[in-house]
Amino acid sequence: MLTALTLARCGLAGGMLGLVFFGTLWLTVNRLANARHPALLMGASYLVRLVLAGVVFWFLASEGLACVLVGLVGFLVARQACVTYVRRKAAQEGEAWN
Repeated sequence: MLTALTLARCGLAGGMLGLVFFGTLWLTVNRLANARHPALLMGASYLVRLVLAGVVFWFLASEGLACVLVGLVGFLVARQACVTYVRRKAAQEGEAWN
């Protein structure tokens, strides 16, 4: 049986994963213009992020479906936080961002 503490840890794990996943995506996209091999950079970044997400969700799945769903919610909340951060940063720098 899943306790509230276990579900909180699952949500935290999903949130941390989301911050790392979308944070590294943002860093990768920002570095593409100056990269010597942009396709290699994007492909390597994608592969690392995909493997990391797969491993984390694999461990969450060992706790059960409820843990995976709570982790997914944490992941999506982190995504929204990253989008909000990037939009605010772009607005402060005077860039157009939708």
